[in-house]
Amino acid sequence: MNQHKMYRCIRLMELLQDKYRCIHTIARYLGVSHRTVYRYFELFKQLGYSIDKDTNNKYQLRHGRRSENGTVHLCSGSNSNDYRNNIQ
Repeated sequence: MNQHKMYRCIRLMELLQDKYRCIHTIARYLGVSHRTVYRYFELFKQLGYSIDKDTNNKYQLRHGRRSENGTVHLCSGSNSNDYRNNIQ
């Protein structure tokens, strides 16, 4: 993954944590096509993150990671350091 793509993925994660956003706003914010945004969503899903879609077709990143058994592991506060240390 190149640095620009990584940077955009991080910016997307930050953007989607605040509130639900429409695909047009997301694409404009990142300076990419709508299709690229959907590719980033797929990447997040492959990494175990959940993207929620509301009834107005707006998207938000669910806080935490979903494990294989379906439980969500929150990654905030002091637990985030423990989580990062276990990823190696």
